[in-house]
Amino acid sequence: MATPSSRKTLLLMRHGKASNNSHYADIDRPLTRMGEDQCRQIADWLGSHVGKPDYWLVSPALRTQQTADIVSHRLRCHPRASVSPISLYLAEPTSLIGSLRQLPDTVQTVILVGHNPGLSESLRLLTGGTMLESLLQPASLAVMTLDDAWSRLGSSPLRLYQVKHAS
Repeated sequence: MATPSSRKTLLLMRHGKASNNSHYADIDRPLTRMGEDQCRQIADWLGSHVGKPDYWLVSPALRTQQTADIVSHRLRCHPRASVSPISLYLAEPTSLIGSLRQLPDTVQTVILVGHNPGLSESLRLLTGGTMLESLLQPASLAVMTLDDAWSRLGSSPLRLYQVKHAS
């Protein structure tokens, strides 16, 4: 049986609504004003229901960086660590889960800010859910718990507490 200190929280967040202007390369697409508002909504919910993440994994795309900046600023959060490897950009579930498995067990709450379809597919794989119930819309946040080492992530289904969508 896991002790309270061994319980870990995994947060998967899809970036807010991004510009679809073709003048931008995909990696350089910024959030729209609506996307910024969505991120603030999710940050407020996160602060009142979950708390502050202590570790951030963020795709290097502009829209995910902006999402993380808005959320961390709104939470008045100064994460212990924040990394943005290029491998997280439009990553497949195996890459995302692999990055999470490398976390040190001193990390209690991690937020991974990324893209679909990789995030939604990862959510489905980690929880054993269906694709429909695992679909993350822009600025959606999935909250899961793990009672084991990060290195064992995916060896058994995680408990999905909630998927919060911005309105």
